[in-house]
Amino acid sequence: MKEPRAKADATAPSGTRHNKTATAASIQRIKKMRSDLTQKAKTLPAGI
Repeated sequence: MKEPRAKADATAPSGTRHNKTATAASIQRIKKMRSDLTQKAKTLPAGI
């Protein structure tokens, strides 16, 4: 899963100037990554 995501992020900055769908896709990807991180954080013990 990590490699396609990294590849998409690497190509996003050059493509976003004329491609709004790429921007929307990267925004969705960032939101998903954030929600995944918060879910992982919630499962960790509070002391960490």
